[in-house]
Amino acid sequence: MTREEIQELIDSDFHVLKEGIAIKVDGEIVDYIEKLDEKGSPIYVLKDLLKWSDDELQRLQTPSI
Repeated sequence: MTREEIQELIDSDFHVLKEGIAIKVDGEIVDYIEKLDEKGSPIYVLKDLLKWSDDELQRLQTPSI
């Protein structure tokens, strides 16, 4: 996944990435993540991904919308 792809998702009002799927969150992102309470599947906040290194980003799959 590239920074450009992440920025496009953010610009399209997506907020998190869960199991390779971009999701729009109504309300607070932290509240949304806490409600999921899932241990096995990681959830990524798109704005946080912009801080990752290019190597880390390459390990993420390109999301489905």
